[in-house]
Amino acid sequence: MSIKLFSAVRVDHGDVHTVTSAERTIIRSSVDIRWYGPTHPDAEQWAANIETLLLAITVTTGEQPADILARLSKSIDRSFKRQMRESMAQAKRLGWPLAQADACWCESRDQECASPVCQNR
Repeated sequence: MSIKLFSAVRVDHGDVHTVTSAERTIIRSSVDIRWYGPTHPDAEQWAANIETLLLAITVTTGEQPADILARLSKSIDRSFKRQMRESMAQAKRLGWPLAQADACWCESRDQECASPVCQNR
């Protein structure tokens, strides 16, 4: 049984009622920011959703936002890598040219990248 948030939170796709759905939305929005970058027109809304949901979880459970993000970081990385693999596979199936052979899509030198051309692995 999932823990209900103190009050429902409105985000871009609808209302979030539970801690689990809030965490899933944080993961999805974090992956979107990482995938599309901070210059995407919706990036500010994604960041606002993350902050709002972190606050809602904090009010409900008492867990601090930094602790929530630390706990979700592996799920965020895993989701991003899955999206990368699926996109690369789809591009190959469609015969699209992939990213430049010497380029890498990862944003951080500290994290593992799913890109087959990554120089940071």
